[in-house]
Amino acid sequence: MLFRLWFCAFSITVLILNFSCSDNGDSSPDSGADADSDSDADSDSDGDSDSDSDSDADSDSDSDSDTDADSDSDTDSDSDSDTDADSDADSDSDSDADADSDSDSDSDTDADGTTLLIIGQEWMPEFKDYVTATGVAPAGSSHYGDFVNGTINSGSDVDNQAFLSYMNTTYPGAYAQLGIRLPADAGTCGSIASGGQNHLIDSFIDILNRFPNLHFLMRIGYEISDHTCGSAGPQTFKDAFNYMAAYIRDSQGISNVSFVFHTIRGANNHNFYPGDTYTDWYGISLFNHDICVEYEGSTNCDPSNTYDANLKGILDMAAGTGKPIIIAEAAAQTSPAQMNLAHFENWFGRARQIIEQDYDVRAFVYININWADYGWGDNWGDSRIQHLQEVQTYWTTHFLNSGHYINYTDL
Repeated sequence: MLFRLWFCAFSITVLILNFSCSDNGDSSPDSGADADSDSDADSDSDGDSDSDSDSDADSDSDSDSDTDADSDSDTDSDSDSDTDADSDADSDSDSDADADSDSDSDSDTDADGTTLLIIGQEWMPEFKDYVTATGVAPAGSSHYGDFVNGTINSGSDVDNQAFLSYMNTTYPGAYAQLGIRLPADAGTCGSIASGGQNHLIDSFIDILNRFPNLHFLMRIGYEISDHTCGSAGPQTFKDAFNYMAAYIRDSQGISNVSFVFHTIRGANNHNFYPGDTYTDWYGISLFNHDICVEYEGSTNCDPSNTYDANLKGILDMAAGTGKPIIIAEAAAQTSPAQMNLAHFENWFGRARQIIEQDYDVRAFVYININWADYGWGDNWGDSRIQHLQEVQTYWTTHFLNSGHYINYTDL
């Protein structure tokens, strides 16, 4: 009898212990949830491109560049830089997080961590030749107009906006970058903000309405510097920019346009920044001297670096605004001695570091022309990627098939 009592007590004890172990085992799913939540936090912390990429560019990068930064006027600012621009393995994922916040606030920005690829400059034959050579239509085209004439009248648009008409019909939904030359005299430029030039702004509004299938990236003035608006100073330009943008978007309700502030290199030019209200994009130019590549026998920064100091200064300012960056004019200037794969690989490699690694560049406008065909000197050379088969192969690999750049079929 005592044995039976002892055996029963022993059995009850075992049952109690088993039940207790079973309860402890239920805690493992909670641990898994904690692990998921930790992993999410790590993933989020990897993704702040503006702060991370800026600090990477400041501290890790060997960055230097300088530009012949005008494709419509032959300007040359000199500077050099000793900054290091090194790419960080996390920079692509970092860019993605800011890409999310930018794309939420700006309809122009596309998929996270990607860049619109637009082909310029203003000539329809060159645009068509590019599409024929590559078999890929870019995300958009590039056009120019004069404020004082109230028209888009440059290149192939000189005939009643023929190029824009072609893009509107053939590539609905594409982007059309539009540079508007502001008046060269301070008086006319100053009168824009007081409503004295509304009739000219109305002319541009008529053109925007004529091409509803296109989304315009309007550069009100472009390659802004101290010479803008007849050297009237930053406030005159800022007032003109904001008045035009408000009149077009708010007063007249035009929705197929975004506004680009586009300056040349040099942090001082940020003084012309019109503010966040009507600035949708922050634009820069990119030519040989901007990225320490030889032009006309000289460089104005050490070729072992990537950036000219002034270019890096303006890029840092641009990143600080939180606006998407557009390289609004860019070309590999190519002397006869540079007409080879090594030169283009060097140039595009530096450009890609800026676009894909160091900054959140959301649009890249490459001027794919033979400059001499359009009245520019031989020193500008032939920037077309299809001019050399090996260059086109490089372009196809890194710009058409990499998944980073948005072409027309990706829109």
